[in-house]
Amino acid sequence: MIAPGEGRRRAGLRASIGYSTRPGYVNPREQVAIRNTGLTGTDHGQTVYQLGCSTCGHVYGANGSDIHLRRCPMHDHGAPGLRYEEDFFSAGGRSAA
Repeated sequence: MIAPGEGRRRAGLRASIGYSTRPGYVNPREQVAIRNTGLTGTDHGQTVYQLGCSTCGHVYGANGSDIHLRRCPMHDHGAPGLRYEEDFFSAGGRSAA
């Protein structure tokens, strides 16, 4: 979970065109790129990135090609997130911290 408002503190990366996969990038809908998981995504040739919502703190996975478009699945009617940990489903859909 990320701290609410974290995206606003990292807004400097927002203007960096072509860098939406860099950790700290914030898209126009306040979704923050956290890390590349290295897992195979659902879009051709993409990997899954872990994203976090700077409004509510929800953390989820998304294809690298979708980061700039993503909306929060919890409160902003975004598409469901992708698996971003190897043991995500074995933990019942929760992070196995």
